[in-house]
Amino acid sequence: DCSAGRDTKQRLYIKKVLGGLVGFCHNCGKGGFTRYLDTDGSSLRKWLFDKDACYPKILPNDDRCMPCTEVRSPEILLWLSQHCVEHKSPRFTEGLGTRLRLQLQNAYGEDCGVQYRDFSGRKGASKYKTYFTSSKFTDPASWFTSQNTFPQSLVITEDYTSAYRVFRDTHYASLALLRTTLSDKTLTHIANKSFSKIVIWLDPDEAGRKGAERIYRRLKYFLPSSIDLVLTDNDREPKELSTKELRSFIDTF
Repeated sequence: DCSAGRDTKQRLYIKKVLGGLVGFCHNCGKGGFTRYLDTDGSSLRKWLFDKDACYPKILPNDDRCMPCTEVRSPEILLWLSQHCVEHKSPRFTEGLGTRLRLQLQNAYGEDCGVQYRDFSGRKGASKYKTYFTSSKFTDPASWFTSQNTFPQSLVITEDYTSAYRVFRDTHYASLALLRTTLSDKTLTHIANKSFSKIVIWLDPDEAGRKGAERIYRRLKYFLPSSIDLVLTDNDREPKELSTKELRSFIDTF
């Protein structure tokens, strides 16, 4: 349907960009943009970076989280006890079916979404699914900070439970990336918090180690040299340590 008539030289170019497709017709000199229907552009990001990666979905402002109750599932209770997490915490509740519901908060201490951990064991089922509310979405991560005072030190973890343990059992603030990468928005929030020390403690697997090194280099470049950056070499995640072990390890920094 080119306004300049039939394009016999196939001069319509289409390029995938973040959030949709850009098109330009060299036959008539007009261009346009079509947007992917998913709000956060996750389909395109999966195509660009990692087809198996789990990216957060953005919920409409009027969407409501699924009903949740106190944790009663024996399997979930066992998992929580293994990671020293109390089952009556408002941050850990039971969703519908065999799922643990984790309450996410943004950099301002506001509830901004939920993450579900699946315990069904179904083949092909995603272990984690993350949803953010568009009205409170600031960055694709979950913060753990005090409402009254803000600690001078921050621990960056990969998963939610590890970040919660650090926040609950130590004097550090914590941040769960929910992945192994650091977004621009999260980096900006970190810079604005004026931390004096930042500890990077991702999972001790290949993806976690490589991700931690990338984050360390990025923070080293972006943040003032006066900030003390620590890249941990612990072979266990924070959630796998007892309260005493976690505090003892944190005190070594």
